[in-house]
Formats: sequence, structure tokens, C-alpha cells
Amino acid sequence: MATTKQQRSQARSAHLSVETQGNNHIVNITEPLRQIIASMSLHNGTLICFVTGTTAGLTVIEDEPGVIEDLQDALERLAPKVAEYAHERTGCDIHPGAQL
Repeated sequence: MATTKQQRSQARSAHLSVETQGNNHIVNITEPLRQIIASMSLHNGTLICFVTGTTAGLTVIEDEPGVIEDLQDALERLAPKVAEYAHERTGCDIHPGAQL
């Protein structure tokens, strides 16, 4: 049985800034993440992504127009842009649907 030398884990970090066009806009960040990984000369490991903002989110879905449209439609049904929200009465200037 062959033995392998264990490599010590090293954490690396990078920042990716993404601008959207508003509610339910979906941005594929696969290629920018590939570029970040390549720039670090990494060949194996685990990539952990997170969002620091409260009105954004991450998901893993197929980059296929029908799937993206289905997700956008589901988000609109969940938190319609045109609806009455109690959140609006607090004076918050962020669209309540973006908070849900």
C-alpha cells in the first residue's frame, strides 16, 4: 500500500465584488471564481463563498436560461415587487422584498 505525504492546509482569501441590476437579478460568478483560483495556483481544496450584504444571496444552479427564469419567477412569487409589506411602514428605504 502506497503512503502519501500529508500536506498542511493553508487558508487563502480573495474578494469578489459583483454589481447587479436590482431585484431578482442573477449573476453567474463561476468564471471570476475560476480566475481567482487560477491566480492562486490552487489545484485542490474547498472553495467557500459567502455574501456580506443582507439583500444578496448565493445559490448553486444550472446556468441554463429556463432554470434561471424559473428561479426568478419563484422569487417574484415569494416576495412580489408590487405588494404591501409591513416592513415599508418602518421607513426603511430598501425594498421589503429584497429583505425577505
